[in-house]
Amino acid sequence: MFGWRVNNKNALNLAIKKDINESIDRTTKALIELEDAACSFWMEKDSKIKSYQIINLHTRLVINLKVLNHLRGKAIPSHEIILLRRHCTMDAESSKRPISAAAQRIRIISKSVNSILDSELMKKSWKD
Repeated sequence: MFGWRVNNKNALNLAIKKDINESIDRTTKALIELEDAACSFWMEKDSKIKSYQIINLHTRLVINLKVLNHLRGKAIPSHEIILLRRHCTMDAESSKRPISAAAQRIRIISKSVNSILDSELMKKSWKD
């Protein structure tokens, strides 16, 4: 009887860890999609990406991060999320485009993405 209880607890823990790791994968995918769309929007002359699409991708990313926060109990990297939103969408309708890959906006977008990917929230583990 005791052995079954231990096995059930181990199975539950493994299922939770699997959910966490799958959520990290979904969040990583959402983050990369946002970065690719933002870079395309800002660096390509005739980009098919629209500013509202970038806003939608950012919203999906935030939803994924909130799910991950709920599962892991670790802090969402809020400062990087704010920077990412600001530099992906600020003055999107009025700024001159395309911009160079070396532009500060592109560097900040990439740096914010890398900081989020490197955050404690995004680290995979099968350990306790």
